[in-house]
Amino acid sequence: MGATRPGVDDACAVGIPDDAAGELAFAGVVPVEGAILTGDEARGACREQLADHKVPDLVRPFDAFPLTGSGKVKRRECTGGAGLEPSAT
Repeated sequence: MGATRPGVDDACAVGIPDDAAGELAFAGVVPVEGAILTGDEARGACREQLADHKVPDLVRPFDAFPLTGSGKVKRRECTGGAGLEPSAT
């Protein structure tokens, strides 16, 4: 997604442990200001460009991603707010 998808300013993906599947794909999405993007729309956009196994199982919108001092996304914090625990990143 990211800059290649209209309405999406930024996106990140994180693996989430799951007892049944082993791991689920979680995607955080920052929409362009004023844009509304649902989880179903985000997954549909991914299906157009990605293999089925890379399409996120869970999608959560963000106003902005939490960043480290060097500007990298704090992936553990992205999933922590959703009540999810990421696998090692």
